[in-house]
Amino acid sequence: MSELSGFIFFIVGVIVLGLMIAIARVFTKKRIKPGEVLEDFAEGRYSQARKGLEILILEEPRNSMYYWYSGRASIEMGEASRGIAEIRKAIQINNYSLNIANPPALENFSEIGLRKFLRDLYSNAGLDNEAFQENQILMQLEPKNVEYPLKLAQILIRKKEFSERTAGFLARGLEIEKENPLLLSLMALTSLMQKNWSRATGYAERALKARPNSGDAKAILGLSAYENQQLETAQKFLLQAEQSESFKKTVLFTLAKIFKQKNDNLQAEDFARRADESPVGAYESPELEWDAKYWLAILKEANGKNEAAQELFNNIEKFNPGFRDVRDRLQSGKSTRSEIDYAKDFITARQDIFEILCEKIVNQLGYKVVKIESTFDGNCNMILQGPEGSGKPIGCFIRRNIDLINDEQINLLLKFVASAKCIKGLFITSGDFSRSAKTQASQSRIECIPGSAVEKLLVKVMTA
Repeated sequence: MSELSGFIFFIVGVIVLGLMIAIARVFTKKRIKPGEVLEDFAEGRYSQARKGLEILILEEPRNSMYYWYSGRASIEMGEASRGIAEIRKAIQINNYSLNIANPPALENFSEIGLRKFLRDLYSNAGLDNEAFQENQILMQLEPKNVEYPLKLAQILIRKKEFSERTAGFLARGLEIEKENPLLLSLMALTSLMQKNWSRATGYAERALKARPNSGDAKAILGLSAYENQQLETAQKFLLQAEQSESFKKTVLFTLAKIFKQKNDNLQAEDFARRADESPVGAYESPELEWDAKYWLAILKEANGKNEAAQELFNNIEKFNPGFRDVRDRLQSGKSTRSEIDYAKDFITARQDIFEILCEKIVNQLGYKVVKIESTFDGNCNMILQGPEGSGKPIGCFIRRNIDLINDEQINLLLKFVASAKCIKGLFITSGDFSRSAKTQASQSRIECIPGSAVEKLLVKVMTA
């Protein structure tokens, strides 16, 4: 009898469970309305919308539209990986029919629309390879759309690939829009980087015709003319291209060489100085930084400014040892510089050079740099390790100024030391410390290095 009762209870349990599941399904279907879920999305309630979309996807797993909304909700919620996966799933299903009339905030719901959205996600995340693949697919879907070959070429150019593959995409774009100024300019750039001067000139001329104020097109025309020894033509275009976005440093440097060939050393020195002061552009060689300094030093020598030339040669040898014949020129020049000269260089140095000098100074003091960061006012904060405290971290401020370091600045270093869990602090300045700052530092595990000591360290650093 007990076995029969157990069996009956089991059957009843199964029936009750089935009824509960059925009721839950009916209740769920009544509760989840697609229109309300999509309205949540349109109103910016992304988390709530996605929860509803998860249920709708379970009910209709082949509905691309629900994946499209869910992917966009995930992106809005900062979950990019999930969002990309959901949008890719929508593309994979490839069903762009609508089961709801006029869904809100649908945007471009098509394979092209979804792929463009996905491509832009990849681009914004710096995933060039993935963006490149999507652009290739889009180019097949819309072969007459100039956007895709242009973006394919731009991705390659961003990677500094100036190959025939790059030129091929640009050529395909020009088949669609023959006088597109951006395509023409990029084709001229690619040809210039390939040292195909005649092709660079041809495309730059067309780019300039399409966009008469293009500084880059004028720069390419001038640089190509210079390579063909057409100095007058080169000078004419380069003088008009001084504000080129991509080639400013090269333009100024080449003008310096042109005026040197014309024996106008003063004009040449002025252009070399401006070239030295200009940053290296995206398409320019990093070596140009040192070429410009070298030429400026050569021209200063030619104009009788030997001490200034030796100072430049000394900086080149210090930060790029073995560059050209700089070492020999230094030996022959025998520059004599004072501690004040070195301190002046320290105070006025460009930020990247200043950081190198700071690292060398702390190395002279027996410390090793673990971390260095620039401050908004052009100084440096560092985390150091040294022989004391078994290599435990030391907080360091380096300040280039002529004013007295006060109590407030000592307090800032103390906060830095505490936040970085350092065993002590080191404050280095090209100026000096107020009396109260010195007192506070001596009571707070802060070592002070004033400008008088820094000047002597700089002599060792700059002449080592």
